[in-house]
Amino acid sequence: MSRFRLGILTDEVSQDLREAIAFAQQFGLQALELRSVDNRLLHQMEEEAIEGIRLMVDQSGLSICGLSAPIFKCELDQNRYRAAVHSHCTAIKRIAHSRIQFLGKSCVRGGAAEDCLAD
Repeated sequence: MSRFRLGILTDEVSQDLREAIAFAQQFGLQALELRSVDNRLLHQMEEEAIEGIRLMVDQSGLSICGLSAPIFKCELDQNRYRAAVHSHCTAIKRIAHSRIQFLGKSCVRGGAAEDCLAD
């Protein structure tokens, strides 16, 4: 058995999760990474919508390999971007407390802050 599962980032295929699932099944993929569904980021969704996503994926026979969070895709200079940094920290807490619990994932992928890329 392979240690790796092939998967896709669902919103790169479609914002409609059913279409992304059908695509993954058509090409023999085993996993899905979630970032946004129905043009909504996961951390902005209600618990009922997240539960619906989990049920749909479970019924498809695919697994969720990770969550892609739109965090720290900004400059981190706290003097200039304090509100942005605070917003990203709030998103992390929301993702950590509810999305990981509902979707059963401990892997959350985020972006690199622009400050980290300088030099």
